[in-house]
Amino acid sequence: MDLSYILNELGESREDYFNAIAPPIMQTSNFKFNDVAGLRSALADEYQGNLYSRGFNPTADILR
Repeated sequence: MDLSYILNELGESREDYFNAIAPPIMQTSNFKFNDVAGLRSALADEYQGNLYSRGFNPTADILR
């Protein structure tokens, strides 16, 4: 595999978002939690749950 392929693909699966060239972005700043325990868990490790802009979020997941 040559370097240009790696740089262009970034390991993403375009099939996951209907073969669009640019991955979709999630335009939200709020996420719902099923209960307070779920919120506390996400706040305890913000890189494991969706806490937009501070830690992990669906858009950043593509780059992981």
